[in-house]
Amino acid sequence: MLINNQKYSCEACIRGHRVTTCKHHDTDRPLTKINRKGRPFSTCSICHRTPCAVPDEHVRIRKEREGESRHHYKVCFLTSRGVYMGVVMVGLSKGRG
Repeated sequence: MLINNQKYSCEACIRGHRVTTCKHHDTDRPLTKINRKGRPFSTCSICHRTPCAVPDEHVRIRKEREGESRHHYKVCFLTSRGVYMGVVMVGLSKGRG
């Protein structure tokens, strides 16, 4: 049965493979939400929505982040006071070929 465009069925109909024909909404049986068939959609890592609202824009953002992260390196320095950890940014100068 459909409630707010979501499919629900009772446990007996689920076990008996009668999800689409369940008519037990008037009884005291608890209803369970039925998920769609097939493999679930992947969730967007930017907006955390399934499916993503603007996939092209988020692909561009993801590629820009990957480009930035390639030029950052974690480094450790041993000094007289102990170990210093930091991030060194190695950038490519623009305009030079």
